[in-house]
Amino acid sequence: MLLSTRVIRNVLSGTKKFNLASTSSFGNTTLPFGQNYGPFRNYAKSNSKSSKEKEPEETEKKEEFEEEEDGESEKKPKYELPPYLKTATSTILLATLFSSATIYVLYNYKKDITEEERLKLGKVQTNILTNLAIPVRTSFDNIYANLLRENKTFESFFGPAPLQQLLGPPLPSGVGRQYTLVIDLDSILEISRSNNHPAVFKRAGLDYFLSNLSKDYEIVLYSNSMPTNNPELITFKIDPQGNYLSSQLFSDSGLKERGQFSQRVEMLNRDPKKVIFLDTQSYKHPNVINIGKFNPNTRESILINLLPVLSDIAKKKPEDVTKEVQELNDERGLVQSIQHYVDSRNINTNPSGKRK
Repeated sequence: MLLSTRVIRNVLSGTKKFNLASTSSFGNTTLPFGQNYGPFRNYAKSNSKSSKEKEPEETEKKEEFEEEEDGESEKKPKYELPPYLKTATSTILLATLFSSATIYVLYNYKKDITEEERLKLGKVQTNILTNLAIPVRTSFDNIYANLLRENKTFESFFGPAPLQQLLGPPLPSGVGRQYTLVIDLDSILEISRSNNHPAVFKRAGLDYFLSNLSKDYEIVLYSNSMPTNNPELITFKIDPQGNYLSSQLFSDSGLKERGQFSQRVEMLNRDPKKVIFLDTQSYKHPNVINIGKFNPNTRESILINLLPVLSDIAKKKPEDVTKEVQELNDERGLVQSIQHYVDSRNINTNPSGKRK
């Protein structure tokens, strides 16, 4: 009753604050009519302090939890290749490195030696040079040359491939032989390599063919498989007196690319319009006459038949021999094309000089 009486009195008198310290267990607490909440404010302060104290603890726990997660993720094994794939990859890598180093060594092996130095090489060195170094060097040079010729972007990046002049300077115009005849060895000879002294089988009419054309043509012998340790043996069989052949070229010259005479005829240091190739197969080339590979077991006279045509070309001295060459490469075949060429130009094919 006393509490109710005081409350009513304060309300009626307009007092906003009243203290219940003496009458209530709330102590310092102010009722809604007052401004002081006493213990409640202290409780809030204590709660805010405790929350502030808890924040760093929670942060520490969060960091510890993240560290534990990172540690667990590190402990978890990452995806690894199966053992057989690792072995295969390592093998391929080692094989690539080894083959690259081997090819580099072979490519540069005795690269710039002279013919005299080559003849002085021992048997092992000659075998390495002939059977390994030269084929490797030729293959990569041909690949590089083909890329430069067929890919303009490649050429613009690396520049034009340098041309090695295979023959000496040509004679002045009007002096000596103005035309060049390059003959593939396999088209005129069959060589037996069963022993150290190869047996040579000549195509029918070869001596007569060379003796007549050497007056008007610079004759060059090309061999893609010439035994470079003894080239003079083969040369002696073909030209014992040294009257027919002007020069010899081998596989390391790069004159042939993938079994075909290069389209870059200018590497011979001769006018491409005055060069004729005699080869063993047919392919598109303005300078090539396909006379086929020589087979000693067959009877034929293609060299004797071709001789009047080549002699007529040299006699008439055309500025461009490729026109005559292409006339011999039509669909009728070489034998019929030769006969048509001879008949259309009324060429005498009788060796005695008398017309039939």
